[in-house]
Amino acid sequence: MADETLLVITNLPDRASAETLAKALIERRAAACVNVAANLVYIAVLDLEVAGLALGHATSYAFATTVCLVLLRRRLGGIDGRRIAATLGRVVPAAALTGLSAALAASLVQGWLDETQLGVQVAQVLAAVIVGLLVFAACALIFRIREVEEVRGAVMRRFRG
Repeated sequence: MADETLLVITNLPDRASAETLAKALIERRAAACVNVAANLVYIAVLDLEVAGLALGHATSYAFATTVCLVLLRRRLGGIDGRRIAATLGRVVPAAALTGLSAALAASLVQGWLDETQLGVQVAQVLAAVIVGLLVFAACALIFRIREVEEVRGAVMRRFRG
């Protein structure tokens, strides 16, 4: 379908694979935009290691969101910018608190246990994810992020049939 718009996010094992895929997609006009640089810059150039990987994903998602908004606006003939801005004004602080709390949880587990063992690393990730989810859920209630309730309702309807 020529007028169908898709957003695809994937990870590849190395830069060469990413560049090969990107080049093929662009040459065949199967993709309008391909981003392979964010993780490379944050990890290899700025030497941010795992934090660089997370920052690279966040940068890629922010860019992809911007592209999607532009495409949606064009396809729909406009979007409700005020509602989007209002939602962002609530979601960004919630996301910041979520990230900080998850990082703190991971750091606490790292400080208490020997992080060289796989089980401890799994516990560290699980602790960060669980704390992050709880903090985001609390922030969604406190900041009245109604879109979270809309998503929860859609998921519940999906599972109920």
